[in-house]
Amino acid sequence: MPDAEDNCPNVANPDQANNDGDALGDACDPDDDNDTILDEDDNCPFVANTDQANNDGDSEGDACDADDDNDGVLDGVDNCPLVANPGQEDFDLDGIGDACDPTTGPPTNKNQCKNGGWQRFDSPVFANQGQCLDYVNHN
Repeated sequence: MPDAEDNCPNVANPDQANNDGDALGDACDPDDDNDTILDEDDNCPFVANTDQANNDGDSEGDACDADDDNDGVLDGVDNCPLVANPGQEDFDLDGIGDACDPTTGPPTNKNQCKNGGWQRFDSPVFANQGQCLDYVNHN
């Protein structure tokens, strides 16, 4: 590549990669995402991420981390993307995992009321299993 066309004339970079589309190729660009945080200090050097948030404290910032709580479930399908919930438990079946759900309830089926399940609901609160079953049957 002739120097006049090379986006890093003093550094070998045959692919001419340039993540941020500026005048410098990735091989010689100190800030590959133009977020004002130099790559050496940036926890997402190829994704603009000025706040450097890193929920799980691993080597990748939240902006480029596919699993922000390191529970083995990718954020796109995780029912608690910022709180570890590897089994994806969701007792009240509301789509929010038990580990991060601020409210349990209301029940949507009779099985949730059985085996002491009625005691887990805080919206609404039930006095006994029968009251929980009654709620499910009438709602």
